[in-house]
Amino acid sequence: MKKAMVGIVGIICLLMISGMNAQEVNIAAEVSQDDLRLTVYTNNMAIVQDTRTVTLTAGLNQIDFAGIPAQIDSTSVTLNVGHLLQQNIIPPDPDTSFTHLFQENIGHPVSFLMESGATIEGILTSVNGAELLIRLEDGRTSGIYTGDVDNYVFSIYPEDRQEEYTLRLLVDVPSSGNQQLTLTYITNGISWQSVDYNLSMVDDQTNLSAWVTLQNATNTTFETAQVVLAAGDFNRVDFVARDAGFTPATPTAMMTPTPNVYQQPTAVVFPVPMPITLEAAETQWVEFLPSGETQARNIYVYDSSPRVYNSTSFITEATYGVTSFVGVSNYLEFESGVAMPGGQMRIYETRPDGNQVLIGDTPINYIEAEQAVYIFLNESALLTGERSQQDFQVLSNDAVQETIRILLTNNTDEAVQIDVPERMTRSSSWEILAASMPFEYSDGFGVEFAVDVPPMSSVEVSYTVMYTRPQ
Repeated sequence: MKKAMVGIVGIICLLMISGMNAQEVNIAAEVSQDDLRLTVYTNNMAIVQDTRTVTLTAGLNQIDFAGIPAQIDSTSVTLNVGHLLQQNIIPPDPDTSFTHLFQENIGHPVSFLMESGATIEGILTSVNGAELLIRLEDGRTSGIYTGDVDNYVFSIYPEDRQEEYTLRLLVDVPSSGNQQLTLTYITNGISWQSVDYNLSMVDDQTNLSAWVTLQNATNTTFETAQVVLAAGDFNRVDFVARDAGFTPATPTAMMTPTPNVYQQPTAVVFPVPMPITLEAAETQWVEFLPSGETQARNIYVYDSSPRVYNSTSFITEATYGVTSFVGVSNYLEFESGVAMPGGQMRIYETRPDGNQVLIGDTPINYIEAEQAVYIFLNESALLTGERSQQDFQVLSNDAVQETIRILLTNNTDEAVQIDVPERMTRSSSWEILAASMPFEYSDGFGVEFAVDVPPMSSVEVSYTVMYTRPQ
């Protein structure tokens, strides 16, 4: 009985297969190419969404998607309409080679633009590998080596020959008519590199622009494509996020301004603002941020207090953290208003004489859309600071008290504001007992003074803090 049932099932399967084979397959006609989208990664990979309108008939349809890159991952192919039963890649016809074109044009007029700039026209009389013979208008015969030819014009071109890779699909659809199909697939051979930013400062105006490097190593040109740049880690063994390796723009960790050390979230995408044509086998530099005015200002920071190493410690050494650091750092603060992938930032300044000079060239990390960016420019030669300990007392085994004095000097002819971050690093348990001017608590480790210093003047800041042993 079991053998009989197996035999019946086998017969039914054979009948179903033979019925499908006997069913007529409609050769679908493409009506239009409607949309093309690329999500480009940094690891030689892109996701392509190719939308076309095709005339289909209910039942089986053969659909040809021409212009497919040879590097396509055919296992990644999906289609939004019908039931995809089968796919195969049709390579270009070998007869589309120049050798075949030469052979077909023997006895016909041809025109060659030589690398020297000269144009040679005549009747092609023979082809021997890379050597051609042409009968010129005056009856003379001229020999030409194909390596010296920059461009060709033939009289005869092969008709109905496949000149690009085509993805042929067998699809079962429920209804007839014009239908919009979106073919989605992954291809290798396409990638983007880090973005190059240019910040130009002229008087009180600051303009920001950016370029991204796109590499298309495939055999396919993607016409008028909407492109987004994808960055961030995802679960693919051979992928390493490029942006994760960028160093912060600031030379040292600072409490204020907050340095550009944001970690890029997973799978962030950055849209390229305008549709672009990504030519086959080419590297292109595409505008990522259109040049536009942005708000920017100089920030001056005197940052000389010791770094926080261990928040559970209680340091009672009298000379700990006493420094005589004199440098005031000059930072440029700006907001782009859009998310920016990591890259290289160049900063230009136009001098009063009209000459533009490069005043900064530094890598930056991923920047969130509403995040203020601080870029270190230089150490000011005309703004100085000095930090000293005015008093230190051991109150008990569990408490010490310290008074710090900071002297800021402005040797310029303009008033400036200097931010002074002070870290309370002797203990994580502390309290400000007195201060010579208002301050803000910046985080759990310290306070921040914003000090206005008149031109050609000095201003003193002092505060007293009590530390107690952490519980």
